[in-house]
Amino acid sequence: MDARNFLFGAFALLMIALASLTAVEYTQVGTLNSQLSSVESRSAQTLTTIVTVVSTPPCPSLTACGTFTYTPRGDVAVESVEGQIVNSFVYFNVTVENVGYSVVEMANYVLNTTIGANSPVLHRVPNNEGLGISVGVNLEHGQSYSLYDPTSGDGYWYEITQPGRVNVTLSFPWTETPCVNAPCTSQTLGSNTTTISAQFTFP
Repeated sequence: MDARNFLFGAFALLMIALASLTAVEYTQVGTLNSQLSSVESRSAQTLTTIVTVVSTPPCPSLTACGTFTYTPRGDVAVESVEGQIVNSFVYFNVTVENVGYSVVEMANYVLNTTIGANSPVLHRVPNNEGLGISVGVNLEHGQSYSLYDPTSGDGYWYEITQPGRVNVTLSFPWTETPCVNAPCTSQTLGSNTTTISAQFTFP
């Protein structure tokens, strides 16, 4: 083998080695790109899983749902405060739950409403329709009840005089007893009044 053939053979081997290295690097780059795509896909899936959209349930038809706070935060919890609209009149509805372990007692007519002073949105107007019916309510742990104002026979309505926002204070008294069966029906653990500060927007 002369020098020329030797150099030609060495050059051919070098080219083959370079081609092999290029193929290996190309394969490694392709694998890396595939791995990155997989990671990005998993990251997108993870983000999709983590991100949640919190939505507020819509207010029922012909109802204004109030934003509210209340005190005291004891054995009676306020679940919702609503203004049910009938034509141009409003009936306030407060749903409460006994979250304590004593029996909570109240009457069905005890919800009292005070409208913000000089409100141009809502007025209390006379109404002589209906006959008042008094019902005693006993709530055990986990039970709920809806109080209304006005109730039949109260002698007034709340009338919407123009669209807008109004502040309202609602309150109701209640008592706690150990049980509702004799001989403990006369035992009272305590008397309380829940006061609610609410804001409504009427159409």
